[in-house]
Amino acid sequence: SKTAKQQHDIEQQKVNCYAYDVSFPGSNLAPAITGSDRTSYNSNYFLGNDPQKWASNVANYKTLTYAGIYSGVDIRFSSTEGHLKYDFIVAAGTDPAGISMKYSGLKSIELLEGKLILDAGFMTISEAIPYAYQEKEGMRVEIKCEFILDGNVVRFAFPEGYDSRYKIVIDPVVIASTYS
Repeated sequence: SKTAKQQHDIEQQKVNCYAYDVSFPGSNLAPAITGSDRTSYNSNYFLGNDPQKWASNVANYKTLTYAGIYSGVDIRFSSTEGHLKYDFIVAAGTDPAGISMKYSGLKSIELLEGKLILDAGFMTISEAIPYAYQEKEGMRVEIKCEFILDGNVVRFAFPEGYDSRYKIVIDPVVIASTYS
């Protein structure tokens, strides 16, 4: 049995945490995943009681790419200046309207001045207005891109259109507004 002081010490050591889930409705359930920019360190995962599910000496990468998450669409995850970054790379001739992200585990989700605001309870996360571009003849040409929110599903819109002959890169930045 724990003393009152031991219980108090345990309470003081608790760490608030948050988790939410983003899924990709209608996506390929088994995209090819590759890592690049391998780090100099590895990780170990000893979770649960089943040693068959443990992993040790697991390589870490700064960038992960899920190729073919949708037909003609890859998604690349990375960390930039301490912020999670993801880019959708949409092949020429592919309609980006098929991309959707379904959020769950959040207190609320809303659009505010074009930014996606995710309320995880004690922490607010925002995704900046997406920057999108196409490379045409060696030049990066910005195309206007916006979030579209339908309940807890987020899509992208291009109100001024785009040139379907060139690939599109959709490049939002996730920003945690509270230290975590």
